[in-house]
Amino acid sequence: MQFQAVLFDFDGVLGHSEPLHHRVYAALLRELGQELAYAEFTARYIHLDDPAVFRAVAKDRGLGWAESRVQELAARARERFLAAQAGQDIFYPGMADLVRRLAQALPLAVVSMGDRQMIENALTQAGVTACFSGILAAGEVTRPKPDPAPYLRGLELLNRARGSRITPAACAAVEDSGVGVRSGKAAGMTVLAVLHNQSEVVLREAGADRLFATVAELAAFLSATD
Repeated sequence: MQFQAVLFDFDGVLGHSEPLHHRVYAALLRELGQELAYAEFTARYIHLDDPAVFRAVAKDRGLGWAESRVQELAARARERFLAAQAGQDIFYPGMADLVRRLAQALPLAVVSMGDRQMIENALTQAGVTACFSGILAAGEVTRPKPDPAPYLRGLELLNRARGSRITPAACAAVEDSGVGVRSGKAAGMTVLAVLHNQSEVVLREAGADRLFATVAELAAFLSATD
């Protein structure tokens, strides 16, 4: 089909940021006597923002952390991630080139449950900030993924910026997690999933319309349909 807009998740889609997130979370948790393996992180927590990660870990492990502890850990995680991210281009190889090519033909947006400053820093470092008509980040909708609200709000921001009336059915959402796939599908979009973090089984069960093993495969598909 001919898409009229493409909306990208950030962590695990545009940005190869999940290993950095995991290292930060794992280090903080280790200081508290808790271990967090990468496989557990990608299976259970990859789609969550910083406070939600620590809430979920505390719930899963019966740690009984107060919200004040959760917020303290989230603030420390954000500070450490921003420091680790500084000066790095964390985009997946080939993704910035794909974004630039698509932006010449289609409006683009970012729909993420990640921190806005982290996202904006990464877009700036990759030189693609001007390619996006809207950014939806953590805390900017009341119902996060897998609810459709993030993608619907992201499309609303894009339409407002472009003065357009693009409908969800005319959009592609690019995701890497089952939770994100369900969000895009619930919003009425075609969901293209990259196999960067979760398995083909997880993404297919969530309802992904197409799967791509590499950025090059995704680029070839989108270049043929823009």
